[in-house]
Amino acid sequence: MLTLVALGAGVTVYLLGLAVVGFVFGEGPGGLSQRLSQLRGESIPERKRFWFTEDGQLSRQQRLALAAIAAAVLSVGGMLFFRSVLMAFILACMAPLYPITLERTLRMRRRELIKSQFGIALQAMAASLRAGASLRSAIERAAGDVERLLAGQAQTPILDELRRIELDLKKGLSLEEALVRFRDRVQLEDVTDFVGAVLLCRVRGGNVAVVMASIAEIIQDKIAIRQQILTLTAGKRAEANMVTFGPPAMVILLGLLAPDYLAPLYRDLMGQVMMGVGTGLLATSFLIGRKMLEIEI
Repeated sequence: MLTLVALGAGVTVYLLGLAVVGFVFGEGPGGLSQRLSQLRGESIPERKRFWFTEDGQLSRQQRLALAAIAAAVLSVGGMLFFRSVLMAFILACMAPLYPITLERTLRMRRRELIKSQFGIALQAMAASLRAGASLRSAIERAAGDVERLLAGQAQTPILDELRRIELDLKKGLSLEEALVRFRDRVQLEDVTDFVGAVLLCRVRGGNVAVVMASIAEIIQDKIAIRQQILTLTAGKRAEANMVTFGPPAMVILLGLLAPDYLAPLYRDLMGQVMMGVGTGLLATSFLIGRKMLEIEI
């Protein structure tokens, strides 16, 4: 009975949290307000794009809302898994870690997108240079070319970076300063090599178009290798997820369907210790598995 009450309370709190977020920020996970505004032909203000972040950064309101939802989910999970108010409270206190983890994940995904789309931008710049355009004109034209080439993709962070470079140039910054700021923002090895090669060619002389084409080819080779690695490790990632989340799901399911079967684990101190140790081992194996599968190229 206690588990059913906890489950119902958690679902209620979660839905109320989503409703409050959608009311305050004008945006929900389903993007209802955004779609309605698009149908009316209205533009979406940046402050209302709650569920879509720029540069992987979360605002203070986003962190608070996500932490509240995570606290509700973790507290319900603690009640269902441990059947203990104390454990539910301890897990709820870990909720602020979720926005931090999510922010780190968003930054990593954005960097991976930039890495994969940067080769397309270099090819567009190299084509403009071979057509006789200057380096500055090639960079300015690349934004339009990349926008057409990546029109079918939902996220185009490289396009945002190209527009930032164009904006820096319009503000009066030199090409070298704009490229250095681009390198410092992105902090990718391929971008660092590109900026260093361009600066060296401008100082010592050299064919920038050939340099860009060579870097673009290297990036495409890296993307192909990474896709092969993801394909080869897909089965292991699925096995790791099953091993990690299978036992807790089984315990929760048995607690709902046959609570007397797991009663000894919750009545005795030794049973509670075993539950805690098992949870710690599962969390450790999950983190180690993720680290082992993170292969840098």
